[in-house]
Amino acid sequence: MQRLGSLTSKKVYFAMVVGVALSVVLLFTVAYLGDQWLRKSSAELHDVRLQSRLVDEQQIALVQANKDIKKYEQLEQIANAVVPQDKDQARAVREIVKLAGEAEIPLSSITFPSSNLGSTSKPKATKKKSSSKTPAKKLDTAPKVTQVQPVNGISGVYAMEIKIQSDSGTPIPYNSLLNFLEKLENNRRTSQVSSINIKPEKDSPSLITFLLTINVYIKP
Repeated sequence: MQRLGSLTSKKVYFAMVVGVALSVVLLFTVAYLGDQWLRKSSAELHDVRLQSRLVDEQQIALVQANKDIKKYEQLEQIANAVVPQDKDQARAVREIVKLAGEAEIPLSSITFPSSNLGSTSKPKATKKKSSSKTPAKKLDTAPKVTQVQPVNGISGVYAMEIKIQSDSGTPIPYNSLLNFLEKLENNRRTSQVSSINIKPEKDSPSLITFLLTINVYIKP
């Protein structure tokens, strides 16, 4: 009877040892699997955060691009309305657009007179009966810049006429026009207003549109 009890105790002991061992193995297995799951979840979370960051950066870039499009939309419209034929025209357009933007005036067009490029006729050669070696007089050369007229009394200075039309769909306060004229007057490029046509709005007389003609003086 005692022997049977001893065997039973041993079986219980071994069963307990096996149970503890299995519990330890199971615990380590669960810990390992849990660690692997946490690592995988951490990697997935990192990828999600990275993708979210990339999406945020793309959204910021898109918003900035939209702002740039709106910022340069007016310049694009004017560029489509007039294609400068030389550097002085391009520079004048940039300056006018800049000053109009500072005065918060939307423009619809900036136009120049028709080009006189290539219209200068060459003098016909004449045969001289005399064989004298008197040097021929130098012919006056036309200005390198097209669409200009010489200024009377000032040698080498030319006037380039520019017509500036405000956007008829966006009338402006009269004070904005005064501000624009003041900026033109204080601009480093010498210019003079030759005519101005102001058209008040019927429904809002305090708002106007205008057609401004200025002469910009240049020295090629």
